[in-house]
Amino acid sequence: MNTTEYTGRVKHIIFKADDFIIAFFETYDGSSFKITGNMYGIESDANLTIKGKWTIHPKYGKQLQVAEWKRPIPKTKDQSVAFLQSGLIKGVGKKRAIEIVDKLGENAIEIISKDGVKALQGIKGIGKKTAKGIVESIKETFEVQEIISQLSHYGITANLTLKLYKEYGSDTVQKIQENPYRLTEIDGLGFIKVDEIARNMGIMPTSGYRISACVKYVLNNICNSKGHSFVEEQELIKETLHVLNHNSDPEQQVAEHDLRQSIYNMEDKVLVIENDKVVGEERLLADESQRFRDITQGEDGALYTVTDQGRLYRIGK
Repeated sequence: MNTTEYTGRVKHIIFKADDFIIAFFETYDGSSFKITGNMYGIESDANLTIKGKWTIHPKYGKQLQVAEWKRPIPKTKDQSVAFLQSGLIKGVGKKRAIEIVDKLGENAIEIISKDGVKALQGIKGIGKKTAKGIVESIKETFEVQEIISQLSHYGITANLTLKLYKEYGSDTVQKIQENPYRLTEIDGLGFIKVDEIARNMGIMPTSGYRISACVKYVLNNICNSKGHSFVEEQELIKETLHVLNHNSDPEQQVAEHDLRQSIYNMEDKVLVIENDKVVGEERLLADESQRFRDITQGEDGALYTVTDQGRLYRIGK
């Protein structure tokens, strides 16, 4: 079934639970229909452009299941006032919203987005601090909702996206698409859940990011479940391979030698191994801002690695 696009407003919200809504949507040409989907921060009268597929619910009938949505920049005075007083914009209520639109006109939001704090100069009651808050809120509202819309395809919730945005800002989508296993560090999500998200994003099962995240997951699980302050190296390898390769096709399974390399070359840090036991983590080359790029085992049993600056290091076990 093809995706269909409509532009209009949310006429009335029938049901809302967290980010999920069921609502009546009215297009600008007057047609009205029911929509469903995860749509963060949307209230009645919100002007939206939505994309989705028509479905037939056995009880509620025909409705549009929204897959993508965005809030277009308001183009009329009424739309601009409604947006400014929606509660999304810091420091703006109904009275102030009207004052801003009276001065800047129907393209008030576009003018503020373009000219920043300068656009709000001369409006009674709006000082530099308030003006800065308004400008930043407008930018974040459009930016955050676009990011939420993009990441929702992978099963990442709006609340989690907001946490990611606080950490990565405008680079949120790029950072998560590059390495979705960052989710385990930002929100404390378990490896299994994040691994599912990563698969939805097309991350290869043999990705170094995946292997490193799984090593940490298994290490923590073993220590927490058994109350240990260390893990036998062979136990760590066995359990990690089990998690990585569970229900995997043979051609997509992680080999033991790849796992071993990841254990000794997890970007800029390594696991501390004593007497074949993993006892902790230790950062290497942090003061020199270097990173390992290749690693091999010499005839003497030691590991030899080359950094991204071409330096050779010998690592004793």
